[in-house]
Amino acid sequence: TGLYNDAAARRNQEEGDNKLPEKEKVPGWIRFLKEITNWFAILLWVGSILCIVTYVVQPSGNLPNLYLAFVLIIVIFITGIITFSQQAQSEALMEGFKNMLPSSTKCIREGKLTQIPAEKLVRGDIVEVISGEKVPADIRILSSIEMKVDNSPLTG
Repeated sequence: TGLYNDAAARRNQEEGDNKLPEKEKVPGWIRFLKEITNWFAILLWVGSILCIVTYVVQPSGNLPNLYLAFVLIIVIFITGIITFSQQAQSEALMEGFKNMLPSSTKCIREGKLTQIPAEKLVRGDIVEVISGEKVPADIRILSSIEMKVDNSPLTG
């Protein structure tokens, strides 16, 4: 018979909606600044500053130290750009997962098949999924007839 509406509302109140948690948006320039000031980048910054200091103290014959300082700074920025772009791609992928959830689904409540918003599903709901529909939540399969699942969005 499924859950009763009052029990489902109580569970929804206790456990929250069936949706991915929202992550606080951090501006891109702050995320990039974090990438070029992580512990490894700080070591490279210190090395480049030391190279510049040795060049300033004794400029004649220490030109390779100045070149090394600039190479280290370039390496810091290149690794920062690469890790920043990888993080941006993974965040875009997580945003794409939000689009995978259907807006509504059919579940059995009080013995009747009812259409409800997918985010109002709770633990214990009995969900009906037919061919071609998106799965609205983590569910346990009670019965199926020739069920096939496309995991390619998750595994690539």
